[in-house]
Amino acid sequence: MLIAEVLIPGAIVLGTGFVVGFVISKTKRCFFRCHEYGIHLVGSLGKKSIRFEDVASFTYGATRRFVNGVYQGTDFVLSFYPRPDTESKPIVYRTTLKGQDEEIENLREHISKVIAGGMARELSEGRPVRWTPHLRILPDGIECHPKGLLGRKEPVVVPFGQVANYGLKEGVFYLSVKGEPKPVASEEVSQPNFFPGYTLLNIIFSSPPQGQPSA
Repeated sequence: MLIAEVLIPGAIVLGTGFVVGFVISKTKRCFFRCHEYGIHLVGSLGKKSIRFEDVASFTYGATRRFVNGVYQGTDFVLSFYPRPDTESKPIVYRTTLKGQDEEIENLREHISKVIAGGMARELSEGRPVRWTPHLRILPDGIECHPKGLLGRKEPVVVPFGQVANYGLKEGVFYLSVKGEPKPVASEEVSQPNFFPGYTLLNIIFSSPPQGQPSA
């Protein structure tokens, strides 16, 4: 039986950023702050900060927990790893919430949009963008390493114009190609940098280049 007290002051919008404070218990106080420039965590071990421009990888995990069929809450993990050429240290924030899923998801979307902006700049300069360990977004398509019986297959490049559809289902991303009955790629959304890359993909298909159809 899990006994936990979580008090949520709420999400406060400041300009283009979010500030979220969590009181995990009566004896342990932790504040996780996301603003327009980066992330700041104050905990029992001190303070850590990472600017968005220095984030190399962002991972989001959410696991809903049930006891005897009754929902007990959702375990959230937000992990930020800086580029090796910076002095910032990794930030890993864990909390369990019940009834505040939407606030955390809004925070995830905000962070993903900011990081996706940096990825979009790389793409506009003609550079491929590392999405997950098995996916890359190229200036003209998506490179994926399909799953095989004995591991990953050779990389396949899917031009944007050949994408039939893509989406999420039960925590898994699927990418389908025109004329193929099965998805060419499937990846867990818990992969590092999945949500920033997914946000970038949505941006690309919401405003495709002239003459290129949307998925």
